[in-house]
Amino acid sequence: MKPLPFLKSSFLFCLVHAYSFGIENPNEKYNTFKELACEKIEETTDSIFSVLKKEDVLEVKIDGAFFARYNFHKLGQPILWPIHGPTGIRVLRDYPMKSNTPGEAKDHPHHRGLFIGHQGMSGANFWHNQYENSGMVEHIKVIETRSGENRALIKTLNAWKDHQGKTMGADTRTLTFGADEVARFIDLEINLHATHQDLVFEAFKDGFVGIRTHPDLRLTPSAKRGVHKVYGKARNSEGVEGKNIWGKRADWVHYYGTMEGKQAGIAFFSHPTNLTKKGEKSWWHARDYGLISANPFAPIKIGGDGAHTISKGQSLTLRYRFVFHIGIPEDAKIENRFARYAQDPGHPTSIMPNHPGYPEDYLSPKNK
Repeated sequence: MKPLPFLKSSFLFCLVHAYSFGIENPNEKYNTFKELACEKIEETTDSIFSVLKKEDVLEVKIDGAFFARYNFHKLGQPILWPIHGPTGIRVLRDYPMKSNTPGEAKDHPHHRGLFIGHQGMSGANFWHNQYENSGMVEHIKVIETRSGENRALIKTLNAWKDHQGKTMGADTRTLTFGADEVARFIDLEINLHATHQDLVFEAFKDGFVGIRTHPDLRLTPSAKRGVHKVYGKARNSEGVEGKNIWGKRADWVHYYGTMEGKQAGIAFFSHPTNLTKKGEKSWWHARDYGLISANPFAPIKIGGDGAHTISKGQSLTLRYRFVFHIGIPEDAKIENRFARYAQDPGHPTSIMPNHPGYPEDYLSPKNK
């Protein structure tokens, strides 16, 4: 289905005010910003898709029903959690944002909903939140939101900082939310900007865009972690199934089965324009316990593309789609959906021109 234009829209522009741009206290790095002042908030309530701002979050709803929440403060990185599929089923693990959900393994606390990060970027760890060298991705501002009859959009600016609070680079990310009769989907376009220095994405398996699924979609149980029954299966675009999808190249990965008693699934697409070796498909870090991540910087020795450097003043664009469907895999028509997605031109307005310019101007302390 070819996307239609936004028929109704609302725009949200915010300025972030802080006592200083850097981290005032490393032990309070999640509370750097003291005030979030919005110049204009216009919430469209008669649209099918709506983006509503609440404290520290943006919520997307479809005809009044909850779809997803974009959390942009207090977690050390912006994440999407929770996300509800068609019929309102929960599709992500709750932990660690919520710790008392029955049947969930309390492992890998850095797997937070739908998240972005990498184990090594110029010496800082943006995948594991709990280590001494862990960096943080700090939300700077909401550039734009749109509500509409057939989709919604959120666009933000974020600063990538090392563990001492030094800004290394930035990203502008555009999230587009849509739906049809059997699925809801989220498109992510992230533009990584080397605003302050060269950004070296080192060769690690832990990266880059990840999602931790509902525990029902795990492929294997873990009694010692409290997960006794699972109902998941997995397959990629090349026909590889089960645990064997880890470390393989593919256009997409699809986990499916029964979630909360209903037939459903999650498909994760990597756009064919994404960074890979010439002619190769994307490399996947997809585990039997429910982590699915696409990583363009995985080590060559495990079949990945290796390290990559974004030179200062340059940008790298990566695009992904997440499809949350009801019903059996045949009803979701994943192959057809990917073929349409592969033709989608994306949002080229997010690309950064030469310095000084966007988004460097936004990152300047004088604009805070």
